[in-house]
Amino acid sequence: MQRNDITIKDIAELANVGVSTVSRVMNDHPEVSDKTRERVKKIINLYGYVPNASAQNLKMAESHNIGVLIKAAFSPFFTTMIEIIEEYIVKQGYSMVLMKVGISEDEIRRAEILVKDKRLSGVIFLGGSFSHTEEKLAHLGCPFVFVTTTQLSCRSEAFSSAYVNDTKEAFKAVEYLISLGHKNPAILLVKTESLSIIELRLNGYKQALAQYGIDFNENHVITADNFSMKASYDVTKQALKKSFDCSAIFAISDVLAVGAIKALTDSGFNVPGDMSVIGFDGQDIAAYYNPTITTISQPIEQMAHKAAEQLFKLIRGEKHRQIEFNGNLIKGGSCIAAKGVEDI
Repeated sequence: MQRNDITIKDIAELANVGVSTVSRVMNDHPEVSDKTRERVKKIINLYGYVPNASAQNLKMAESHNIGVLIKAAFSPFFTTMIEIIEEYIVKQGYSMVLMKVGISEDEIRRAEILVKDKRLSGVIFLGGSFSHTEEKLAHLGCPFVFVTTTQLSCRSEAFSSAYVNDTKEAFKAVEYLISLGHKNPAILLVKTESLSIIELRLNGYKQALAQYGIDFNENHVITADNFSMKASYDVTKQALKKSFDCSAIFAISDVLAVGAIKALTDSGFNVPGDMSVIGFDGQDIAAYYNPTITTISQPIEQMAHKAAEQLFKLIRGEKHRQIEFNGNLIKGGSCIAAKGVEDI
């Protein structure tokens, strides 16, 4: 590499940091660790790098704004996260810019526009697609963290995330139903056309069935149009009109579980006497519904705090990392042992 050809991007790659970090070092920004600052300056001096006008203007182009993009049904699950993330952001002397992204929209493209318009210093994605490539993510031009996103179509070194392992936790939920003697548990989910949390939780369901010698049956898959109580209610009512030989349902969200239980009781079923139902997420509604809903609770507060913390570590020049959390099985009144099986 010739000295007169080197760019700020080259410096960033050689130092194993982002372009924004190199800019901060050149402008004596305080939010860079001493170790990173020393490494970047050493490479700059080694190659005799002189920033061009665009690089010199990077400091002016930055602000103390952090973008938070939501791509999912707006629910108490994300409301709690947003409150915790905003509190952390404000304590760092930054401001939060919140944006809702439509389910069919590309959140990365929307984020690119927001980064330019609001001069964002970083982005936190709540929900979203798993199909983004490393090249596509690089276009953001600022640090970013995904929350609830387990994997992406790129190297783990290229993105940060805070999440629970949806496949493992879904397995846990279905295994619990099987331990109660439910031989043919159904699954209630939402239709999807790409890899997503929905697909991962379906995989966990399938793995649990296989682990315990139960054949997967397409007739036991109940598919709602969206993540709403009404959609869940309607599709469960339809399923009950057909030949439905299950004694338990795994709903992949607590919202879907509420709709399903309402449909069951309106159809003359007793929950949990005739049908056990388990949800996922650990939302407040699970604890205050009647019956209380057994669910896999996600550590919402810890995930939100770690996501915000990781973003500011990236801003200071640290590397990407994925942070996995464990879910917790919260037993409620919506699940009991199958008829003829002694309760455990």
